[in-house]
Amino acid sequence: MNSMSRQLVNVRVDGETVYLKAEDNETEISYKLRLNDYLPLGLSIGQQIDEKTATELDRLHSLRYGYNKCLRKLACSDHTVREIRDTLKEIKNLEEEDRETIISGLQELGYLNDEITAGNQLYRDQQKLLGSAHTKRNLLKRGVPADIVREVLSAVDRAEETERGIKRAEALARRLAKGSDRELKADLYSHLKSDGYENPDEIIARLDYHIDEETEKENCRRQLRKALARYAGRLEGARLTGRLYQYLYSHGYSSEVIREVMEQEVEYEDQ
Repeated sequence: MNSMSRQLVNVRVDGETVYLKAEDNETEISYKLRLNDYLPLGLSIGQQIDEKTATELDRLHSLRYGYNKCLRKLACSDHTVREIRDTLKEIKNLEEEDRETIISGLQELGYLNDEITAGNQLYRDQQKLLGSAHTKRNLLKRGVPADIVREVLSAVDRAEETERGIKRAEALARRLAKGSDRELKADLYSHLKSDGYENPDEIIARLDYHIDEETEKENCRRQLRKALARYAGRLEGARLTGRLYQYLYSHGYSSEVIREVMEQEVEYEDQ
């Protein structure tokens, strides 16, 4: 497209937005500019648009588009400065100075604020019973500066976080209690660490939840029967019982529970 052949054929003003139409030998080009950006250009209908002006129109069109796109994103949910900057990098004809102009404008109006975003993230994570280490990982991943992350997390009350961890562990225990008590504690430790708690041992020690002896035996029996269905056709005798013992022991059952359950099941199988 030869920008030297463009001609401005229509101008319409709607509030703070100016709609322009230009034509060249082949097609029609539309622009949307902010009124304050349009006025200094001094354009009039019928005027030929030179290459320099066409480039500036492309830039100003992208500037308005980028600003509005960021506003729409921020209207749906909060975003960090880096996330908005990454969004602007995807828009053509925007130079780095333009991107920073948009970011500065959004910050001045209060739409973009990493401290507020970090605080909101912390609140949401606490409502979900997630620990502050989870919040820290997420905020740093989203590009919030480390000093802001430290400042926001410094307000976390560690005793209150431990209480949230206990509630989280109680909910997890009800879902995970399908094996041995030892396996449950190992699973809880892993989940609590992943959920951002830095004191899982303390939380588990204070947790008023465990698998009682009879339930553990029943869980062991259920897992033994599943293992029998898997191995019985391929192994027999001592090799089979050895494999079954190793399987159950790896799931945290004690030797006493394994022997008791296996004796009952072997007798059942032999009848």
